[in-house]
Amino acid sequence: MRQEFILVAIADQAEAVRVVKECLPDAEITVDSEASPDLIAEYQVIEGEMVVLAE
Repeated sequence: MRQEFILVAIADQAEAVRVVKECLPDAEITVDSEASPDLIAEYQVIEGEMVVLAE
């Protein structure tokens, strides 16, 4: 089973999960934590964008 970590820059958690499910409909999604503003800035993710992080 492949595992990916996705950083989503959407403040509303339900909306963030909906967007990920829309892009990856067959994925099993688990919310591990909320990203800090520092992490969002580090990866230069803008509001409404998502990035797959390498493990």
